[in-house]
Amino acid sequence: MRRLLNSLEMFEFTLRILAALSQRTKGPWAQRLTSGFAYLNVKVNGHKPKESVEGLAKSWLNMMPPNEQELFRITHIEDDTAYAEIHLHCPLRGTGDGKACHKLMNYDRSLMRSVGGSLEVLNSQATSGKSFCQLAIRKTQK
Repeated sequence: MRRLLNSLEMFEFTLRILAALSQRTKGPWAQRLTSGFAYLNVKVNGHKPKESVEGLAKSWLNMMPPNEQELFRITHIEDDTAYAEIHLHCPLRGTGDGKACHKLMNYDRSLMRSVGGSLEVLNSQATSGKSFCQLAIRKTQK
């Protein structure tokens, strides 16, 4: 069961459904579902809070499907920020729908909140014209 939940196939299947919901629904449904899936990931895999930006970055990588880690990259860490890229083909790529992207990326933001971090989308496949997303991961300020 754990292997199925953590597989790239399940991740992509869930991503397609959540992307469609993010584009078509108004209200909190997409946010609630993405938060719920993030909670499930954390509980099934036992992720714990991290004290450093490096720890947060590694934790984010560990929360992604383990059989396709080359699709999820930490490009560099500078001061209090880890910069990351997602090279997985997003169903929102090229749609121009930044609002749907924001709803969908609540999954990653929820994951990072669960371990003491925050996540910001710097460039989205939905709006940037690029084939990957760029993210910033930081420790949550107290």
